[in-house]
Amino acid sequence: MSTQRRHVTPERPVALHTAILPEYLNTGICIENGYVVLCSAGTATTEINFRGFPQRAGAVNLLFPGDVNMIRDASPDLGVEYLAFTPDIMHEAMIGVPSPATIMKHRFLDAPAITAMTRTLFASIRTSTCFGRAEDMRRIAVLQLRAFFDAYCTYLASRGLSESTFSSRGAELFARFMALLTRHYRESRSVSFYADKMDMTPRYLTGVVTAMTGKSAKYAIDEYAVMQMKLALQDDTRSINDIAWEFHFSSPAYFSNYFKQHTSVSPQHYRAHYGEEK
Repeated sequence: MSTQRRHVTPERPVALHTAILPEYLNTGICIENGYVVLCSAGTATTEINFRGFPQRAGAVNLLFPGDVNMIRDASPDLGVEYLAFTPDIMHEAMIGVPSPATIMKHRFLDAPAITAMTRTLFASIRTSTCFGRAEDMRRIAVLQLRAFFDAYCTYLASRGLSESTFSSRGAELFARFMALLTRHYRESRSVSFYADKMDMTPRYLTGVVTAMTGKSAKYAIDEYAVMQMKLALQDDTRSINDIAWEFHFSSPAYFSNYFKQHTSVSPQHYRAHYGEEK
């Protein structure tokens, strides 16, 4: 079972946490659930989809299923509080929100109003989900998150940040690239594949990704694919051969070579030693 699934369970589909799991430090993780994260102390840099955001007390980050997340340069006193919830809660909470795309594009904010809203959300969730059944927790969480996202959108609108607003043309193209990557990472790990879907040359796409993240498009594609492969390997109910076919490799041997090239260990070794590395 993957690390991500320990944050929530079928019995507890929404939960508050404070401890930073060690696998998030200096190692990219593909997010399976939804998260509202509040930095409560210290400093760090959070990479969300290969872009760095400085963290300090009061900063708020929103993470969505399919995102890539990593914490680096963490100070010894770094503290976080985060609300984790299942993807279905995230999707239902977004229904009726004025501009969900705006939230997706402005997922990091360091503003007193947003910090206060987040603390209120956490307090409300902590109080109202400590009783009742899983379906009760889920229903309450959907309503509270919907109100939070609605207020978040309202705040963004008050600052002139509309759904169509991007800091640059490059940011818009990068957002399209990441959306494509989260949908097609099993299908292809070729820069040309994604460039074709975006009606541009591989060189141009690489320039866009490099300008936004400091890393090449090929690096982003491979990193994302490998993170997803790791998640698949953590589920020991699936055979390695099946995972190879799922990721469109021509043979299990090719899958093994690719995985080892990017992790220095074989899929078999990773699966066997994953529990020891946590």
